[in-house]
Amino acid sequence: MSADPPYAKPPQLIALDIDGTLVDARLTLAEADKAAIAAARSAGSRVVLFTGRMFAASVRFAQELELDGPLVCYQGAACYDVASRALLWEEPVPAERARRVVDRVLADGFHAQAYFDDRLYVQSINHWSRVYTNIAAVEPVLVASLDAAITRPSTKVVAVGDPARMEEYARTLAQAFPDLYVTRSQPEFVEVLSRLANKGDAMRRLVSSLGVDPISTIAVGDSWNDLPLLGAAGFGVAMGSAPPELKALAGAVVPPVAAHGVSQALREFAVP
Repeated sequence: MSADPPYAKPPQLIALDIDGTLVDARLTLAEADKAAIAAARSAGSRVVLFTGRMFAASVRFAQELELDGPLVCYQGAACYDVASRALLWEEPVPAERARRVVDRVLADGFHAQAYFDDRLYVQSINHWSRVYTNIAAVEPVLVASLDAAITRPSTKVVAVGDPARMEEYARTLAQAFPDLYVTRSQPEFVEVLSRLANKGDAMRRLVSSLGVDPISTIAVGDSWNDLPLLGAAGFGVAMGSAPPELKALAGAVVPPVAAHGVSQALREFAVP
């Protein structure tokens, strides 16, 4: 059962998550989804990717889709221009707060990561760092001490660990750092960002800068970090694999990524 979108097709802006929405563990874009995105763009919609990934880990998907405008990364903490690779905005975690988060994560027995200039920094290469880099397809910068390396604001801080522990740990970090935004993107990750950084605020910022009618927007996502994005869109669509709270917020639920849910969403709610 789905609601009707509040706009006449095509919507002015289509916001798409990447992992679990456009790509699965194989990190490949399906031809059906690529064709639906091309059809939506031909109809007049602007398509923008909204991801928790680094720019370096996400730009290849934008290029494969022939997108050349903004790409929202780091859960909305940064936005880059695909064509020029220029940083358009960033809302990082202040250095002092980032150090405190890293210290807490390490003390609690989790793997910790920090980010500067679109590079990933770690103080150890281990199973959990490889879980992350296998998904992101980036090489980390190894430092002797993350605490010492954080001399300036970090785009975000990520804790990586056993998926069975991370839901509770997200709550722990949210309680410990109420001035920061804590979210999850993958079962193994807990991400800590500036309170000014989430996909919803990034959506509103982009809509304003592009002169888009906020009602004439659709967002498709699959995870907890997509809650603000669907909340900011005129019409939200959750993938079939999404957690219950995202499905409850969405106006429609489509099949999971393996069954090309993005293609169904765009052909039903975006392409005239």
